Amino acid sequence: MAQALQAGHARPGVLPRDGPVTSVDGIGDTLLGLLPTYGYYVVGASAFAGAAGLPMPVSILLLAAGALTAEGVLDYVPVVLAALFAAVFGDCTAYALGRVAGRPLLERAGPYLRISPGAIDAAERGFGRWGGGAVWITRWLLTAAGPIVSVLAGTERYPFRSFVLFSLAGEAIWAAGYAGLGWLFSDNWDALLALLESVGWVVAAVIAAVALAVLAWRLLRPQGYVGRLDGTSGGTPLA
Repeated sequence: MAQALQAGHARPGVLPRDGPVTSVDGIGDTLLGLLPTYGYYVVGASAFAGAAGLPMPVSILLLAAGALTAEGVLDYVPVVLAALFAAVFGDCTAYALGRVAGRPLLERAGPYLRISPGAIDAAERGFGRWGGGAVWITRWLLTAAGPIVSVLAGTERYPFRSFVLFSLAGEAIWAAGYAGLGWLFSDNWDALLALLESVGWVVAAVIAAVALAVLAWRLLRPQGYVGRLDGTSGGTPLA
């Protein structure tokens, strides 16, 4: 896997965090190639940029980083923590921009960031109705709307402490879920990417959440814990 990424042989169409399924090119290719060597930095920088609103192939990078944990190239927990805290920091940056510049920022930057007026209106309605719930669900499920909701939360002067808590809760599912999905399917990388391309990013997020639940069950069940202590567990190690 690591050799394939560096050689450019593991880069089919992918699943970016900030929009519909598309192909990775340009900076995405470069980041994937750097992932085996500078994994945690690549994951953190891309997670921050994506959460702040820049179009970045964050989810595919996190999936790839998760697959590399199964090979022992990276460690699972640092990957998750790098993605989690960088994404929350990016969310807070978008929130701060909303407090300073308001909705006009979205309207001016929208054409450059592939954000349509309709998407802004839909996010505004959702945030007005659900508040913190909209922040939470757009961190891991409806991620295309995440940066928009963050800016709107700042614009509406939504309590910052509550925003951070909802952001942490949602980004934790996203980071651990996608990294766990990459880890679980590291031996079937091409099949995983083909599946994600076919089902779209919303369904993929649900799959990632299920993968997180499966991963947690495999690690925390009593038999698995005893097996890890005496070396008899048949599971793939996280690090």
